Amino acid sequence: MTKRTRMIIVVLLIGAVAAMIIWKNRDLNAVAENAINSNGVIEQVDLGSKNPLDDLLKNGLPTVLDFGSDTCIPCKMMKPIFDELEVELADNANILILNISEYSTLADKYEVRVIPTQIFFDSEGKQYWRHEGFLAKEDIMKKLEESGAEL
Repeated sequence: MTKRTRMIIVVLLIGAVAAMIIWKNRDLNAVAENAINSNGVIEQVDLGSKNPLDDLLKNGLPTVLDFGSDTCIPCKMMKPIFDELEVELADNANILILNISEYSTLADKYEVRVIPTQIFFDSEGKQYWRHEGFLAKEDIMKKLEESGAEL
């Protein structure tokens, strides 16, 4: 065997081991979010994480849900806007900011692919609009007015 052939074999083996490790971790994550019942069927289980959106969607007010993170520049720019709106609209709309890393299951449910993502719900709790990226305060207010919020 030539030196080059040996090197190719070593690289392929390292790649195969890496693929197995990645595959195994993927399976472990799936097991962590699911449980096998007595019949051997995988069932979804609640890992104890409360969904803060549930109660808000039931209170009869329009809701804005913002998925972001502490390291995202547009998310940081939106934080003071949402803080203002939370005070200004306390009795007329719900404002909820969630860190995507803490609520990844909820982000997956709403198919969040980019942060920040704002999801707007009407007073009946139905999603009616979403936006990815920075969104100005005036645009947020306009969408809330469209949902019937008394501003």
